[in-house]
Amino acid sequence: MTTPGGTAPVLEAVPPPVDDGRAQYATWGRRVLATVLDGAVLSGVTWLALGPEAAAPTWWPGLPPSSAVDLPLAWTSSPWVWLLLAVYVLLQGLTGQTPGRRLVGIAVVDRVTGTPAGLLRTLVRPVVHVLDAILMVGYLRPLWDCRRRTFADQVLGTLVVPASSAGRLPVVVGRLVTALATVVCVLGLVLSVPSYTGGSAQSLRVACAPVEGSPVTPAGGLTWSGEITRDVGWGYERRLFWTRHEPSDAGPVTVSWWPLADAGTPEVTASATLRAPGIAGARQAEEVGGGGSVVTVELPVPADVEDGTVVVTSEVVEAGQVVAACSQVVDLDGSRNVPEDAMRVP
Repeated sequence: MTTPGGTAPVLEAVPPPVDDGRAQYATWGRRVLATVLDGAVLSGVTWLALGPEAAAPTWWPGLPPSSAVDLPLAWTSSPWVWLLLAVYVLLQGLTGQTPGRRLVGIAVVDRVTGTPAGLLRTLVRPVVHVLDAILMVGYLRPLWDCRRRTFADQVLGTLVVPASSAGRLPVVVGRLVTALATVVCVLGLVLSVPSYTGGSAQSLRVACAPVEGSPVTPAGGLTWSGEITRDVGWGYERRLFWTRHEPSDAGPVTVSWWPLADAGTPEVTASATLRAPGIAGARQAEEVGGGGSVVTVELPVPADVEDGTVVVTSEVVEAGQVVAACSQVVDLDGSRNVPEDAMRVP
């Protein structure tokens, strides 16, 4: 073909697409998905073994689930969690894959031989991931590194590649392994979705015994009636078919006063004190209320006597005069009530 002027047009050569080699390595998205799936399995097994009071372990410092969460139980107290971690180490060390990696089709291999990295490097890998956790730069590094490596990969001489590059199992065996990994990961994800049921109930209710010499009406009756109560929160966490009891949340001790006779004045002051044996100091509080209505005083309970026995004393003052007073020794679990002289309080 020629132009009207008789000369042929010059066609510039189009260079072929450049392959930087990144296609032979696992994508960052697949690595993230595998991490989420494996984390869900670890979290689910920890919850089944220890309930909601324990945090799951992690192979990825800085990423959830994390045992750094301040919870009462440590995952190390469960042999089932240790067993799962041992299975993970064996699977990744000998096959290059965990259930999550198997499901998304990637594997951790030696940079030179292309074979699984082995047990030693698998055990060291979570420690070296501390480098990746610094500002999360290492975890994001596969987005721009030519071999899609984290710092841990570079230090240990490993690569994360598509499973097809790491060798294949026989077809039947491979399908069975993938099916098993799918079941495990799906269960892990389902167990990561909790539902809660909870409320509060009265764990303690006892009359506050009037002290000797308490004011009485002309007819000989008490002017006020005192009661000591405490509410405790309760809850259950359900995941799939399993239910676990959540730690209870006990509230303060409450002293309530009801007028049994004409209060006479529009305002009274109720005060209360909580003391515990062996613990210096006391918890004190007071409230002002109407002379003809119920007056309540809340006393916080020290953490180290949550289930112990304490002495509660209280009084009502009206126009500068004590019109009611009581003192009672109570057991905070609500199971018993003991007389005041049964213990000595500093």
